[in-house]
Amino acid sequence: MNKKKLLMTLIILQGVLIVVGLLVIVYTIFIKVQDTNVKTYIVPESAKINDIQLINENQFQIKRIENNQIIFDIYDLENSNIVNTIILNEN
Repeated sequence: MNKKKLLMTLIILQGVLIVVGLLVIVYTIFIKVQDTNVKTYIVPESAKINDIQLINENQFQIKRIENNQIIFDIYDLENSNIVNTIILNEN
C-alpha cells in the first residue's frame, strides 16, 4: 500500500512538472513575440523626410546642400550622434 501511494505521488508530481514546463515555454514565446515590436528613434529636427535614407539597421544618412556642397551626415540610430560626414563639391 505504501509503494502504491509513493508511485501515485511521483506520477502526479511528474504531471505537474510537465504542465509547469509547458506554461514556461508558452510564456517565453509570448514575451519574445512582444519584444520584436518596432522601435522608434529620434531624428534631428532640421532634417526633411525626403532627405533621410536608411543605410543599414544601425545607421541613417541625411543629405543637405550648403554653399555649393552636398553634405551627407551619417547618424547612429541608437543615440542620434553623427558617425561620419561626407562632403562633395558641386560643379
